[in-house]
Amino acid sequence: MPRPSWIAVGRAFLGLGLTAFGGPVAHIGHFHRELVERREWVPPDAFAEIVAVSQVLPGPSSSQAGLVIGWRLAGWRGALAAFVAFTAPSALLMLALALAAPGLLATLGGGWASGLKAAAAAVVLIAGVQMARQTAPDLQRGIVLVVAALAALGYGGVGQLWILAVALAMGAVLPPAALPQGSRSNGEESGTPSRRALAGGGLLLAAASLLLGLAVALPPNPAGAAYVSGALVFGGGHAVLPLLEGEFVGRGWLDRETFLAGYGAAQALPGPLFAPGALLVLGLEPLWPALRRSTRVRGSLALAGAAATGLLAAAFLNTVAPEAFRSPATLMIALGALLMLTLFRMPPPLVVLIAAGAGLTVG
Repeated sequence: MPRPSWIAVGRAFLGLGLTAFGGPVAHIGHFHRELVERREWVPPDAFAEIVAVSQVLPGPSSSQAGLVIGWRLAGWRGALAAFVAFTAPSALLMLALALAAPGLLATLGGGWASGLKAAAAAVVLIAGVQMARQTAPDLQRGIVLVVAALAALGYGGVGQLWILAVALAMGAVLPPAALPQGSRSNGEESGTPSRRALAGGGLLLAAASLLLGLAVALPPNPAGAAYVSGALVFGGGHAVLPLLEGEFVGRGWLDRETFLAGYGAAQALPGPLFAPGALLVLGLEPLWPALRRSTRVRGSLALAGAAATGLLAAAFLNTVAPEAFRSPATLMIALGALLMLTLFRMPPPLVVLIAAGAGLTVG
């Protein structure tokens, strides 16, 4: 089958960006149905390898997988088309909501925002349980998860970055836990190995330059805080919550209520929560075979994933639960959302909208 053009890649990912609800795990399912089964653009074993490595590197796994697929199908144009098409719908919708929020609060009151925060509590609780099963399946990583949660409860804020750094360092010296190993890709890759390695090195240099420029050289700023948080998303997209909360709420740039309402609203939108992990995953793509063989890399990423889940647990106890359970009404909304998501298997966007409506009604 001939390789698609970058325009065709963009069209396919635009459709995914408009319809891919449910978070990173659900996004991967949408990718498989559309790109592996229906269009037959990506061989199943190549898709499995891309997903496996994207899941263990820091950053949003579904967005990273989409970038690499676009890269392999149509070069840098394909990667750019996949990124823009997949992320633009959710980014534009979130921007529109942010601009409309003050008017909505003035017109409708804050009840709908309380409903969003209650729904966010249910989403975070379910995500935390799922992440714990994936990132801490053994005693070693379970201990790391608990210790990281306790440390974050005690320190929080910027201390979260130190917790992740310690987990990475420990994983490099302790016996590594098992990680999923993707099979060798049979898919076509863009460019010769030397050109791909050169391009990857350039992307890694760009990632390091942005980190130094935004987060180190400049005073604390929202762009730098978002970049650092996004570059350290170990263990799944929801793991970015405690890092963003520590930076934006901890520094006083956002109040906790607005932060949680925005997080809840994000669950009702399609597409990803994108982060600078894009540069990392594309930069390291030529080195994937070596990464798969490195026990130190596997050990570091394994413990970092467990620590990230511990940070999410601390954020739930410190930030999400107190705001969502502040009244009997919001507690009932949160419990209802939990039941709808687990017992009735309702899609998260619908649950979030119902919760917002319930909050508006009782507010």
